[in-house]
This record gives sequence, C-alpha cells and structure tokens, in this order.
Amino acid sequence: MGATPSKRVHVPVSSWSSVPDSKSSIPSIVSEAKHAKGRKGTDNTLMKINEQKDALEPMQSERENRTQRLSVLSSSSCSSLFESNFIDNAHEESEVTFKKVASDGTIGNSERSNNHKTEKLEDEIEYILADVRETINELRVGPLKGSDGNYNDVFQSCVSDLSSSTMLMSHRIWTENEKFLQRMSGELLSSNTLSLICAVLVDMLKNESIDEDGNFQYLYEIRSATSLITNCSCASIDFADAVADEPGFLKMVADRFTEWQHWHTAEHLEIELERRINHFFSVIIGITRRSENGKERLRELQFTNILEPYLMPGEDVFRFEALAVVAEIANEEECKQILRANREAIKFVVSILQCSLKADQHLFNIGIGVQWYAHAIGKVLGRLARNDVNKQLLVEEGALPPLAELANCETTEEKDAAVQCLWALSFDEGVQEKMMADGGVMASLIQLRTFSESRIAQACNGALWTMRRKLKDSEKFNQLGSDSIGGKTGHVMISYQWDNQRVVIQIRDRLKARGFTVWVDIDDMEGSTLETMAKAVENANLILLCSSQKYKDSPNCRAVYILIFRSRYSFNLRKKIIPLRMQKGYVPDGWLGMVMGTKFYYKFEGVYNDTVMQELMKEVQNSLKQYGTMEAGVRDNRPQLVWNTAEQIRSWGTEKVNDWLDKEHLPREKLGHLTGIEVYFLADLLSKAPEFFFKTLRKTLHIKDLTTQALLTKALEDLNIRR
Repeated sequence: MGATPSKRVHVPVSSWSSVPDSKSSIPSIVSEAKHAKGRKGTDNTLMKINEQKDALEPMQSERENRTQRLSVLSSSSCSSLFESNFIDNAHEESEVTFKKVASDGTIGNSERSNNHKTEKLEDEIEYILADVRETINELRVGPLKGSDGNYNDVFQSCVSDLSSSTMLMSHRIWTENEKFLQRMSGELLSSNTLSLICAVLVDMLKNESIDEDGNFQYLYEIRSATSLITNCSCASIDFADAVADEPGFLKMVADRFTEWQHWHTAEHLEIELERRINHFFSVIIGITRRSENGKERLRELQFTNILEPYLMPGEDVFRFEALAVVAEIANEEECKQILRANREAIKFVVSILQCSLKADQHLFNIGIGVQWYAHAIGKVLGRLARNDVNKQLLVEEGALPPLAELANCETTEEKDAAVQCLWALSFDEGVQEKMMADGGVMASLIQLRTFSESRIAQACNGALWTMRRKLKDSEKFNQLGSDSIGGKTGHVMISYQWDNQRVVIQIRDRLKARGFTVWVDIDDMEGSTLETMAKAVENANLILLCSSQKYKDSPNCRAVYILIFRSRYSFNLRKKIIPLRMQKGYVPDGWLGMVMGTKFYYKFEGVYNDTVMQELMKEVQNSLKQYGTMEAGVRDNRPQLVWNTAEQIRSWGTEKVNDWLDKEHLPREKLGHLTGIEVYFLADLLSKAPEFFFKTLRKTLHIKDLTTQALLTKALEDLNIRR
C-alpha cells in the first residue's frame, strides 16, 4: 500500500489531536481532502509504480521463494493459533502471542509428546533463523524508499516476513518457543535491525497520510512492525530494554497516545485507527512485562497521566489495556490520585474477569477481536493489588468472588494468578477480615496450600501466614494461626528480591570472607519459606535490605517487613536495618518507603561495586559493635539492652516528656503537649502498624518534615518498651 498511493492526499495524522465532534470521524477529514486532490497526477503516479515494479522484480522473486519456505513451516502452527484466538484474520500476531506470553504459560499445544529432541529443536530453529538472516540482510540493503519519497514494498515485505517468523515455533511449548524468540531477538539486535525498524516507524508516523477511503498510508507496514516488536519484547528482556532505549521511539508513542486520547470516547471510531491504537498498546504492555528499564522510561514520559483518559468509559479494549499498563508503572501516590478517581475502571476489570470465567476456554473477547484469557486478566488484578492503596478498592469492587472461582479452575496458570493476587491483598488488615468472611476464598487457600506446584502452595501458605493473627483470634480458623519461630541466633541477614541474586552472592561472599556469619535464602532455605524467613529475622542481629521496585512488589519481601515491625515478638525484633539500593534511581514509596525513612543507601544499583562494599563492611562492623553482638568482627552475642516497661512510660509527666524530647533533639513546640500515655501509644503504634503511625504524624500531629519524623521514630524505637 505504501508504494501505490493512487488516491492519497497528505493529511498528517498529528492533525487528529483536536477534540473530535461526537459525530466526526476520519472520513470527514478525508472528504475535504478528496475535493482538493481531484484526478491530477494519476498518469505520473502509474509511471512511477511501473518503474518501481521493474526495479524490484528480482527481489520479489527471491522474496516469494522465501515466503513459500515460511509457509511450509507455518502451515500447522500459525493457522491453528489464529483460529483459536481471533474472531477474524484482520488482527495480527501480536495480540495472540502477547495474550499467551503474558500468562507465563504455553503457546500452542502444551501436551506435545516427548519425541521432540534437542537436536530436532536446534535444527528447526536454525532453519528459521537462516531465513530471518536473509530477510534482515535484504531489509538493511534496501532501498526502502522510492523516488517519490514514500516507503516502498521492501520494508513492508521484509518486516511482514520477520513478524510471521515469530510465530513459526508457536506449536511448541512456551519454553522452546521462548528460546527461539530470544535467538531471533538477538539477530535483530546484533544487526541493529531493531534500531532501523524503530527509526522507520518514527518517520512513518510523523509523515503518514491517509487516502480518500480513510486508509492509512502505512497500515500494513506499521501493523507488521508493531507485531514484531511486541512478540520479541514478550520473550526477551534484552530486546524489551533495547526498545525502551531507542532514541525517540517511546516519546513518539507517548505523543501519539496523547493525540489519540479524544478518540477513546468518540461516538464513532474508524476500525483501522482503533486497531492502530491497539497495536501500540500491545507494544507498551509487552515492554512493561519484561523490562524494568522500560517501566522507568514510561514513568519518565508520564504515561500514567497520558493513559488516565483511557480509564474512562469508552472503547473497552483501550480501557482494559490502559489499566494493564498503569498497574505496572503507577506508584502509590498515582494510584491514590488516579485509580480512586476512576474506581469504575477497577469495577470494569473485575467484570471482565467475571465474563472470561463464563467464556468458552475462559477466553474473552474484549473488543475488536482482542481476546484475553482469565488467568492473564487475573494477573492484571494481581499487579494492581501490589499497591496498598488499591487493596481495599479491589475488594470493595467485588474482586474476591471471581478470584476464588479462578483459584478453583483446572489450569495451573489460573490457580497461580488467583492465589498470587489473594496473597498480595492479604497484607491489608481490613481486607483480611473480608477474605476470612468469604468462604470461597478461604476454602481455596486451605485446599491449595498443599498443591503440588510449589509456587501456588507458597502463595496460599503466605496468605494464611500473613493473616495468622486474625485467624488465631477467630473461632473457625484458629488452628491456622499458630506461629513458629526459633532456632540458632546471631547472623547478618540479607533480604533481597531474586533478580538481584548475582550481586547479593558477591556481597555475601565478601562478608563471609571477613568472618561475618551471613544468612541468605540461597544457602539456608528449609521447609516452609515463611517459617524459615521468620527464624532468620528472629535470629538476625542485623538486616541488609536490598531495595528495588521488585522488592517492594514481592509478597515474600513484604513478609520480612511484617516480621520486623508487626509481629507479637516485635520487642525482640528491633533490628538495625542497612538499606542497599539495587535499582538505579529507585525511590521507595508505600510500605517500603516507611521502612526506609531517611536512612542512607549503599548504592549497588544492579552491579557489584567494591568501593561501596568496603564502606558497607565498615558499617556492618560498627553496627554490630554498637549492639554488643561482635567481638573481633566475628563473635556473636545477643544484644544487652535496657528495657522500659509500659507502665514506666505511661507514668511520665510533662517534665519527663520534655527531658526525653530534649535528649532526642525533638522540638518542644511540636511535641511538648504529649503525655506519657500518648508517647507509649505512638511507640506501640510504630511497633504494630507503622503505616498508621506515619499517617498519625502527618494528619494528627501535623509533623510533615522528614527530619522530625526520622528523629521521633528513632527516639521511640530506643525506648525499648517490653510489652
């Protein structure tokens, strides 16, 4: 289509950014253009087409041969994949692959027989990659533009072949398909073909025109390119990172989403524009599922604010996909401002999950042929549940019953999506009561806690463990609420998220080489994960906390926070915490922000740094000496602390409170009105519910500066109240 614009007039797509009238649409723009165009220039256009056709015939012959080879490979896989996931063939591969890739499940038939040996897999991959390399070479040799300045058929044909190639292993299980896609992604990266494709996409979108029938000039070129980028991003972290780093690409996508905002709620939307918007939603969703760098880049470009208008009622596909992206990139404050203001969007995604559970094969058509499986929708809810401000909102909008139903479905993917979301929700004490009141939720958690798939069993046990205090107080579930803490004492514990394991191992080895006893779950996991962590926290003298966005999102890491600050053993568990920043530029918020406060960070930021390590070892040694837990760097004795009783603190009068304030360098003008009872209340609140403690400081005591908050927190901790 790019080579034969016989009826085309240049109407920049950027002109669509104006607010559309409720009855306006793309054809109204084209109608004006058609009268200006007339029939002038038709003969010249035909001559140019014939010239281009003659020049491209040798390439076209080779391309047809390659296409025939591709069709032999794809005859069984692509057709079945299209038939099972699309209403019509107008939608390209990206939606299909993403809907399955996003689930971390399988593509195609997961019950393939075992006769597919490694050698055969490698032969098949190499056969396809040989064609991929030929196509890449042809694309890079070009030429990509004709004499009229428009892109010719070379780009469309090559990118279409590459996009189709991403589907050729879809008949295999996902791990094998992923291996192929990663190899193919490597070919695109090493040859700089991704950079070429992204640069062409930026150029096309800046200069694209439409014809008098409302068709995009580069409809198929952009469709194939976005499909290719989506499929490779879903399989390769390196590829997704590279897309995010492409100069100008995501900025161009951000600009287009800003221009398209008004069409989301327009009364009439041309199908090709609707699909175009969906193509780019697939691109950014694919990036957010694989690339932490991509998420950060989207945050820098203010995508949360850009996508906010798409959360309003309008096109259902856009609304759902916008929420899927926001769930990945929004911080606590943005969730509070945006999602609470658009709580109907939460209700909408819950209803989508309910519809998918009633659909055939639990595959629901949200609109324009875009279909999502129930477990993938459940994962969107799970990602929303990671932010504390969303937990109550999800439950209020009816998320618990469909999650319980999803947990009872047959497939492992469905069970996993459900229980991971339930575990995330269980960290809110108000939600805990509602979960306990929902018979379906409790039955699922209890039944699946011994499930053969360890990840599912761990999530169920994690949710029950998180709720153990309330469970123990209930008549119906008190047997589930017992604690289990004990074991040897005296070590430095490293609390981290799995993605940072390589750096953590180096830190562990350096500490051990200096004679420190170090606990890391790589070495010391036995039995129940949470019971083991409970013992590790109980018996630690010092905790190195490796902060990152993924650490904050991890239920296991959140459980460490509960152990330190909210356990009934809290008077024994006041540990010194030394923060390590493992993600460049990361600023913790929510519960992790409360734990970190204004503490100094040791910056490893994804790579081991020996200079930082030297400083960290000095801090570890000094901290253990302060607590009397270290002799010559290696001895381990329990800290000898002076304890105050609750009665002693409650009995403080004004003079005693002021003496304490002066000793701790706290301002009398802000805190001099406190009584001993109130000081004890604040200390107890800090121990049991830090999030409410900090809310009390801000809203009741009107202490909003971080310095006073930090000093008061330390002063209350140093009271060492034995409860």
